Amino acid sequence: MQSQGKKRLLLTDAQRRFLAVIGKALGRKTLQELTTIVTPNTILRWHREFVAQKWNYSEKRKSVGRPRIRRVIVDLIVRFAQEKPSWNYDRIQGALANLGYHISDTTVGNVLKQHGIEPAPDRGRQTTWVTFL
Repeated sequence: MQSQGKKRLLLTDAQRRFLAVIGKALGRKTLQELTTIVTPNTILRWHREFVAQKWNYSEKRKSVGRPRIRRVIVDLIVRFAQEKPSWNYDRIQGALANLGYHISDTTVGNVLKQHGIEPAPDRGRQTTWVTFL
């Protein structure tokens, strides 16, 4: 003889939500007297999950970490470094502050490193004839 296993009842989210709301309202004691399809613990777990989904506010969360530097600022930093090879990080930062962009000199250094531009003393040694003339 083959033993017949219990078939699992598949419910939609809407059906589970409906059972969870009713189950929460009835309470665990009444559920134990009434349930035959699912256990009271399952219905209460569904209720907890649906409440957690409703109140998680994930759509309102912002991205993690510091905001990125605006492209305009990055372009200005690179332009200053290329046009004025003798300017160091502080000088570039000061020029940006005069234009209304307040960032740190460390940020200037990080941007230049990302673009493969060396610090001011090393840039000064690589002066081309066009720049010199």
